[in-house]
Amino acid sequence: MKCCKLLADGVMEFLPFRRTIATGFYDGPTEGFTECSECKQTYFFRKLDWDALQDVRITGFGPLQMSLDTIARRLKLKQLSNRPLLLVPPLSDPLEAFVKELLANHASRVAAVTGAWPGRSSVWREVRGRDLQSVSDWFLFLGVSKGR
Repeated sequence: MKCCKLLADGVMEFLPFRRTIATGFYDGPTEGFTECSECKQTYFFRKLDWDALQDVRITGFGPLQMSLDTIARRLKLKQLSNRPLLLVPPLSDPLEAFVKELLANHASRVAAVTGAWPGRSSVWREVRGRDLQSVSDWFLFLGVSKGR
């Protein structure tokens, strides 16, 4: 498995995220926080789009300056070290505000992900400085097919 810093656009590889806090979930994580299993860089992630069969999910990632363990402590989660994926129960107002603040950052990378979380991707593209709201079709933008 490669470090997140070595992922290449155009090469199908497993994403190196093994510990994840999901703050949103629909047949898999839709938003939350994850950590590279190699370099321990923490990212927020958010689902941007998916195909009709939900085989391919377009996910935006952005680096955070806070460790995944620190986020878990702030959210008062105790089981993170034992589990690769932890779903967050409904949060109180101050904790929900903390999560929204972290998720409000802009994604700097976008991936077209297939398979169960964290999945595999052949697209790990830089989007820093781009207005992500202006992208009307993520599949077209990334050159990925919406169907089989």
